[in-house]
Amino acid sequence: MTRATEVRRTGGADVELVPLPPAPPFDSWTPALLDALSASLGRRVRFARGPDEPEGRALGPWAFPSALETADAELPPAWTGSLVVRIADREAEVRREDAALRFAAAHGLGAPTALACVELDDTPPAGDELRATHALVTAVPDLVPLPDLIGYNLKYADDLLGGFARAHATLHECDPHGLDEVVPVLSVADELARIDGTRFGVELAWLRAQTLPPTRLVLCHGGYQPMCVSGPPPGRWEDTGGPGSGLVAGNWNGALLAPREYDIAMTLTAFWMAPFFAPNRSERTAFKLIRNTLSNRYRLEYAAVAPFDAGALRFWLGFHALRGMARLADAYDYDGSRFAAPERGGLPSVIAPELGRLFKMQQRG
Repeated sequence: MTRATEVRRTGGADVELVPLPPAPPFDSWTPALLDALSASLGRRVRFARGPDEPEGRALGPWAFPSALETADAELPPAWTGSLVVRIADREAEVRREDAALRFAAAHGLGAPTALACVELDDTPPAGDELRATHALVTAVPDLVPLPDLIGYNLKYADDLLGGFARAHATLHECDPHGLDEVVPVLSVADELARIDGTRFGVELAWLRAQTLPPTRLVLCHGGYQPMCVSGPPPGRWEDTGGPGSGLVAGNWNGALLAPREYDIAMTLTAFWMAPFFAPNRSERTAFKLIRNTLSNRYRLEYAAVAPFDAGALRFWLGFHALRGMARLADAYDYDGSRFAAPERGGLPSVIAPELGRLFKMQQRG
């Protein structure tokens, strides 16, 4: 696949094409997937739709909308409607997301339903070969993306953003005891060691000097931002608790155990970078004017549910900014990293200066 997203350069109309991650061709993994699902369901299934190439990155890497049907019997209720198939070349990659989704379901959190996690090919890929070895199938709830809900219902923007923040805080309040060990635990020392000290020595020294006391680890989504959250349309608000209720977060491929401030900082970094994914200069300017308002609203609503440490948040904002800068500068060692696969594909280089600015803001305190 050679699809690409367009990102406008700062201060101009030039377009930077950012290739979406390549994936194994459909015909190399769909027959094995249908065989595995047929065996799991006890009836022969085929694709009624798709797999379709996803638009943009909202679904995450190697994730494809689809639907199934069967000729000889009805599908179980959970399997009707739209599905997303995520394929991977490592078992741990889909097992990680599957475990996070099942944890979310067990704790009453808004997340897609994990339906099946299956093996497609037991031969590990060789070298740079793109091969799908495992797949995770999830049900897609009949909801509207949060950015669209906010854009078409500006009167309720605060309520919708408040629900977005409260849902995030509720996730972090859950006791992660018993979570499958396939969900990795973040190692700050390991992640900082992967950054080239000859390129980012000053920034690394600052982060390492910010000693953080031991703190409780929670299940973090790993990429929580409005693009991966959906909610019921206005016509259903009366039945679901009003605007901001009934939200569902998808794309859990980056789930990990870390301090809550790690995840909060990731969300705030996404708000900071949002203007640079806008399709034109006027929208970029508008985003810049409101991003602090959005961030502050998110912080206040989150804090109304659960407290967080402002000093730790400053550290993690610097951490995300530096790791992003290092990846953009090819100064991050991906070898053996448990955080490499979910990132598949590059980041737009236009955001590098803004990540640098975000880092310096944390240094100044």
